[in-house]
Amino acid sequence: MLADPTAYLRSQRESIAALRRSGHRSAATLAARERTRVEHLAAQLRLLSPQSTLDRGYAIVSQVDGTVVRDPAELEVDEVLRVLVAQGDFGVRTLGMPDDGSAVSPV
Repeated sequence: MLADPTAYLRSQRESIAALRRSGHRSAATLAARERTRVEHLAAQLRLLSPQSTLDRGYAIVSQVDGTVVRDPAELEVDEVLRVLVAQGDFGVRTLGMPDDGSAVSPV
């Protein structure tokens, strides 16, 4: 079959070694690409987090039972609310509603 089986085996070993090196390089490249992708997704997730929203100056207003206020029509005059900001929270009380003309104008 082969005149020199040793040469054939040597050639096959070299081919296997080359394939192994190529596989390691491919795996390292893929791992680096996926690491970058995960880091990018983590950064996006941080930007979308409620804390990041608060850090940008927004507040989350909720009723005493924890329901987030989405519409002033959900509220009553003299209702106690919780306001969550980046560095903590505090309570407020509604003074008036826009619909009944008693709304307090900003200072």
